[in-house]
Amino acid sequence: MLGLGNESLRKIPTDDNCMIKLRDLENAIQEDREQDYHPFCVIGCAGTTNSGSFDDLEALADIAEREDMWFHVDGAFGAWVKLSDTHRHLVRGMERADSLAVDFHKWMNMPYGIGCTLVRDRLAHFSTFVYGHEAEYLKSAFELSEDQLSNPHNLALPLSRNFSSLKVYMLLRAYGRKKYSRLIQQNLDQINYLAKLIEGDDELELTAPVVSNVVCFRFKPINSDETETEKLNRLISAEINKNAFWMISDTSINDKYMLRACNVNHRTKTTDMDFLVREVKEIGHRLLNGV
Repeated sequence: MLGLGNESLRKIPTDDNCMIKLRDLENAIQEDREQDYHPFCVIGCAGTTNSGSFDDLEALADIAEREDMWFHVDGAFGAWVKLSDTHRHLVRGMERADSLAVDFHKWMNMPYGIGCTLVRDRLAHFSTFVYGHEAEYLKSAFELSEDQLSNPHNLALPLSRNFSSLKVYMLLRAYGRKKYSRLIQQNLDQINYLAKLIEGDDELELTAPVVSNVVCFRFKPINSDETETEKLNRLISAEINKNAFWMISDTSINDKYMLRACNVNHRTKTTDMDFLVREVKEIGHRLLNGV
């Protein structure tokens, strides 16, 4: 949308916990300025899609403030840990962001397609998108509005769109913060339970730190090499998603293929985690035995 192109992006390396390396970020900013580029935005993740890890948002906010850069947080699903009792520390510093993107259709279990971006500076938000004042066919309506900064038509690209925010408002009014907090905490507790099951099984391996509501793991029989393990887990993934009443996904981190369980469903039960572990192992052994 900005038209900057991929060459304007700087991908910053991450550490073993899948967090941005702060020193590398600072070096990249300095290198760009030395080449007469103008770095203007730092993006931090509140819950990465791959592993559910969180960047050090407090430290990123400090860097952005010191370097006079915009600080954006991608909190598509992970930002909602703010509502939990045990994991809210992960988003410390998120409140300092200049903008924050969240999805209601993911962990908040609302109708699909409801995304939201919060912007701290109302005037900057307004100035970015407003264009009705230049269109003759919109001038009258524009001039009649008492508060241009709050007019939704001036705060996004489309003039014609659904009233999606009403669904969010009604669901929040109906269920309240405590209900959603309880569901999010429930999902986090269930994923911790799954992680313990995997840690306690010699044939399963955790393949990334379990930080929030995502567990990355794989079936790894004794004496199997990396090539065999990857092939086997790809087949397990295909079989599970073909037959099970729920689905898991797959991903790769540091060139290692793995299964990925992301828990955002209010219907999830702890027994589902037992079933998942049992199913992965049964399919794995069946494949190994050529059945």
